[in-house]
Amino acid sequence: SNLAGAVSGGEIVVIYGTAMGPGSLTQYQPAANGQVGTSLAGTSVYFGNYAAPLLYTSASQIAAIVPYEVSGSAVQVFVQYQGDFSTAIPVSVAQAVPAIFTADLSGKGLAAAINVQNGAYSYNSAAHPANAGDYVSLFLTGTGQTNPASLNGQLTPDLNSVAANVTATVGGKNVTVQYAGGAPGSVAGLTQVNLLIPSGLTAGLVPVVVQVGSVSTQPGITIAVSGK
Repeated sequence: SNLAGAVSGGEIVVIYGTAMGPGSLTQYQPAANGQVGTSLAGTSVYFGNYAAPLLYTSASQIAAIVPYEVSGSAVQVFVQYQGDFSTAIPVSVAQAVPAIFTADLSGKGLAAAINVQNGAYSYNSAAHPANAGDYVSLFLTGTGQTNPASLNGQLTPDLNSVAANVTATVGGKNVTVQYAGGAPGSVAGLTQVNLLIPSGLTAGLVPVVVQVGSVSTQPGITIAVSGK
């Protein structure tokens, strides 16, 4: 969402600062056991006593995944780089803080969504809107623990379902959530939600909201529909 606020176990977060890692951005490479490691190019990130899996690191920006063990109302977050430690920053903790990834990576506007139309796949856009009766796959983070439980840094070939109840609306209409759980082949913390597009929508960009438990995704997210 690119919004500041609470974190939840399994959430993919970005940390901004200085001197947190190497001058050039370094991305993770999965270990032989299929895990995303907690140390990368000399950088480690801690949420309390728990080291976070790292997706990339650089001097000014790090992408980490909040460990599933994080609980309580707040946690101290700090970065270690080549033996030096940052100041610990208190961050609020919630069971879920769901957010939808967007097409332009801003956290606003058109969702990064995939249409499933008669077995064919296409990126959802104004040029390729979803029809009534199609499924659309959204990608989220911050949806909390899964059932069965996911492991920190685990690549997810299995379809672990979000433990909390997941509902959604498209264009203000309640829709069927066909699946809400780990995105196959991706790291634990990336959630895929498949929605059935209802009839009766006006053609164009319509709002989409996913609710995990009692918490909704960020406002202003849309998908393209044909109205057919």
